[in-house]
Amino acid sequence: MSLVSRQFFLVFLCCIFSSSNAFARSADEIVAVVLGDSITIGEVSPTGEELNAVAKATGVSRDLAMSQFQHAQLTELIIKAVLDDYALQKGIEADPAMVKRFLEVFGESLAAQDDVPKEVGEDEELAKAFAEKKRAPKEVAEEQVKHWLIEKAMYEEFGGPVVFRSTAPQYPVGAYQKLLTQYAKQEKLIIRAPAFAGIFWRGFEPPYNAEIEPQNVDFSKPWWY
Repeated sequence: MSLVSRQFFLVFLCCIFSSSNAFARSADEIVAVVLGDSITIGEVSPTGEELNAVAKATGVSRDLAMSQFQHAQLTELIIKAVLDDYALQKGIEADPAMVKRFLEVFGESLAAQDDVPKEVGEDEELAKAFAEKKRAPKEVAEEQVKHWLIEKAMYEEFGGPVVFRSTAPQYPVGAYQKLLTQYAKQEKLIIRAPAFAGIFWRGFEPPYNAEIEPQNVDFSKPWWY
């Protein structure tokens, strides 16, 4: 799970509310198809260790934790596939100058960062379940820069509401909704399970929290400049 994806997952997991009936499905059942690639229940389901850790950390039942995890993981996989395809179409790559600046600002802290994300570091069980190998600062910087450039291009093409999030000072939620809807209309994105589809699309619909006034939205330069 990448830094951007992991942050998105943790935020999404804490905000989502859904019923517990989605998890009682076969592991090989296809819940979505993105750009011709199938996503199964098994691919979006947690391990037993992850499930126990999430249930404990969020204070919910294992059934609800399972449902929350599956919805969040499905969203992560869909977003990653769509953004990768969008970046390929637009020829978006990490800008070396932006990467250099990112490393100047965050390089030292990235080098000293623990393997466990700070969001889960205080919970030993959660930290163990989601531990991952430490990544090189340059790799993280390139990922962050490319992600920002993708969202900048999305906003310039689609416009729409922008909200503040702790992981993204300017999150173009309206542009996400329009891009994802475009993929759905072109049948590049198909969510087969109604329960999953409802929760997925709800995450990009108004009303929005912490919406930024249009005149204050500025993608002329990255937030780390």
